[in-house]
Amino acid sequence: MSVSNNSLLEVEGLCIQLGKARRKTSFQLAPGGILWIMGPSGFGKTTLLRTVARLLPAECGEIRLNGAPWQTIPGYQWRRRVLYTHQKPTLFPGSVLDNVQAAFRLHCRAGKSLDLELASELLDKLKLPADILERDEANLSGGEAARIILARSILAEPDVLLLDEITAFLDPDTKSIALETLKEWALSGRHGIIAISHDESVRRILVGDEIHLADVSL
Repeated sequence: MSVSNNSLLEVEGLCIQLGKARRKTSFQLAPGGILWIMGPSGFGKTTLLRTVARLLPAECGEIRLNGAPWQTIPGYQWRRRVLYTHQKPTLFPGSVLDNVQAAFRLHCRAGKSLDLELASELLDKLKLPADILERDEANLSGGEAARIILARSILAEPDVLLLDEITAFLDPDTKSIALETLKEWALSGRHGIIAISHDESVRRILVGDEIHLADVSL
């Protein structure tokens, strides 16, 4: 795969270890692009996302972010720019505001601060109550927690957002709102999304390029 000046993220010959089997895949993600990853359970979709996020080691292959090989970008900077969002919405004890601000206390985002006005607008767009920032995380529903984590991920402004079953805890109405918000965010600048989900309705809204892990080489 040749390097494209228009690619945000390029994955070339990336190895994914699944037990004794090794799967290898290549793909490109353009700025404003949304990549849909398909494949049956146990086929390595989450492993692929976690490897691209550098939360798991890669035994072989190359990943480039805006043309720069991942080996040249420190891990903490990579994880700021390529953000993995887990399928299970987990918040730490404290207020919603504490949880949203937590992303800006990390070393990789030193010097950046939360824009409260923007945060409030985004939370309102996701149909969360006006006083949600003051609420305690222990009193949230699973759907509310999922939307807060989604909002926090968007507010952190990564280059690439990796979504692992992000809508699993959302009802049909809030799911559509969340997905349209994600799509709008991806198209608003040089952002990209790589998403996996077993929910076919997610694919219909976040339609973009597709790869099927059943079609990549072992």
